[in-house]
Amino acid sequence: MERQVSAREQRMTRMICLMCTYTVLCNAPKVLLKMTDFEGELTVVRTLATAIYWSQFSGDFVIYAGSNKQYREAYLLLLNDTWAALRRTSFASQSAQDQGQLQLADMTRAAVAPKR
Repeated sequence: MERQVSAREQRMTRMICLMCTYTVLCNAPKVLLKMTDFEGELTVVRTLATAIYWSQFSGDFVIYAGSNKQYREAYLLLLNDTWAALRRTSFASQSAQDQGQLQLADMTRAAVAPKR
């Protein structure tokens, strides 16, 4: 008697397989170089392999967001809130800077203007 696999279990299985494949692909160049390049002559290739290795840590969240609606919504909410806060901060500092420049211009005009 076969058990029916739910859609949720299939999605989870796909995501786990994708994460494992991604991890193996990111680790393979570094491991292969460690096994073959005993002299340390392939420095450029070793640098690229290290960059690929470290990219696995920044790529996990992209896989999660691509495969799960809740992660995607959470990332979008976080990015929207962060963007809004950055815009408020930059506009506030810009307007304060503009205000300071106006005050400086007024002071300069007052200092340069001939006295009556």
